Amino acid sequence: MTTAENTCPTCGKSGFSSYQYVRIHHSKVHNERIPETMDCEVCGDEFEILPSQRDQRRTCSMDCKSRLHEKEGTFAGENNPAWKPKVQKECRWCEGLFEVRPSRIDRLHFCGDTCRSNWRSEWASGESSPVWSGGKETLSCEYCEAKFEVKQSGAPSARFCSIRCRADWQSENQSGENSPHWKGGHAKNYGDTWNRHRRIIAEYHDNCQLCGGDGKDVHHIIPYKTFDSDKEANQLTNLVYLCRDCHAKIEVGKKECPRPDALEDILIGVN
Repeated sequence: MTTAENTCPTCGKSGFSSYQYVRIHHSKVHNERIPETMDCEVCGDEFEILPSQRDQRRTCSMDCKSRLHEKEGTFAGENNPAWKPKVQKECRWCEGLFEVRPSRIDRLHFCGDTCRSNWRSEWASGESSPVWSGGKETLSCEYCEAKFEVKQSGAPSARFCSIRCRADWQSENQSGENSPHWKGGHAKNYGDTWNRHRRIIAEYHDNCQLCGGDGKDVHHIIPYKTFDSDKEANQLTNLVYLCRDCHAKIEVGKKECPRPDALEDILIGVN
């Protein structure tokens, strides 16, 4: 028997013997299932469901489901199908009784954090600890030769008794040409023309020639140490005005040094 319920809502095709065949037809022909809706018992909003969920779903979301359970008292306390009464157990430290769920009776041994900490301090510390690895090892500081203790896990890399001793050792053994980061140093004296030309560049430019910020430093475009004379190195065409941040980044290679196209105005003023 053909009824309105057994008619495809999309194409209007009828003649199906049951609504189940209507859903099968809609999925195969129209590539989507027929949406079914119902009203949420908590907020009243309409939401879509699968046909198989019609007798199971009552709410539109987990939040509404929780509110419904709270309202009806479902799954609370003794109404919960998994509810079991708590049992009493003796604290391993103070020997007092405390309540615990049956599912946790094999895992909880103390009535509180204080008892657990006290028990661990006496029975699970030092050599009694399950992670005990032999205690601390005594070593000799490589700088002051004083004895100091360190955990065995850190013994292979421990060399100094304090940060101060390590810093003093590095100052004596890893500074200047002995440093693993040594790159040849820098010239402390840039010659007779340096101060005059540096002042000219600083007076001519107001801002950093790379970022436009407040300039403070004058930098050699081609490094000073590559020249045979300070006059060649300190030419105005080899100097650029930079801020401290750009200067530092150029020195370590994080930024490329700007190269001014022409400095005729400076040269004319100097002449």
